[in-house]
Amino acid sequence: MVRAVGFDKHFYTDSWKEGNRLFFDQLAPKYDFLNEIISLGQQGFYKRAAVADLQLQAGQRVLDLCTGTGDMALLIAGRFKAVAVDAVDASERMLELARLKKAGSGLENICFSAADALALPFENNCFDAVVMSF
Repeated sequence: MVRAVGFDKHFYTDSWKEGNRLFFDQLAPKYDFLNEIISLGQQGFYKRAAVADLQLQAGQRVLDLCTGTGDMALLIAGRFKAVAVDAVDASERMLELARLKKAGSGLENICFSAADALALPFENNCFDAVVMSF
């Protein structure tokens, strides 16, 4: 059975998981711009404030859940260069944009990968902090 998910005139899918991925794949090219608009230009402030509140030590590990285009992961990796950052998202198109940002940053302590937030491919208790923006 095929169900309409979200904007049914744009795509059909067999599951919410697939619909979510398709939605964010399509949104990816406009994601940063739209976040700037819906946050009234405040998204950078909120993300920097959240990262400033993190109290991380060298050797610790952070998960950026639903990383999108990777802004939080890049901020964390830039501020805490001796911390490992795993950044996951269901959308490969979002991750492509995140990897492009990483390539231009010179940061090596980030790993971007595709993952379902409801079934993460990590062992329990392997992160010292978890972040998620928006």
